[in-house]
Amino acid sequence: MINIAGKKWSSVIIEEISEEKKIGFGKLIKTMNKISPKVLSQRLKQLEKEGLIKKHIIEEKGVKKISYELTEKGEKLKKIMDDLKELCMTDKKPIRCTQCPMY
Repeated sequence: MINIAGKKWSSVIIEEISEEKKIGFGKLIKTMNKISPKVLSQRLKQLEKEGLIKKHIIEEKGVKKISYELTEKGEKLKKIMDDLKELCMTDKKPIRCTQCPMY
């Protein structure tokens, strides 16, 4: 799990899904305009495989809509990420976190 969460874009994806509660692929692409669709798709598959996110497929009138949400495990990881972000920001000598969405 740590290997996946530490990969480029994974923490940002988790952050975005957490903010929206449920978000579709298209909205993720628009929100994260510097990530390619291929890389986003790969990261989403990896995060789903690790049990950090859940993929929902809803079919309406022959059109499939896909959305993603954090699992309980993903929520726990998000809390840890928030705690790390707070540590990075409150220390007298801030720690530069290269994977933190705030940079």
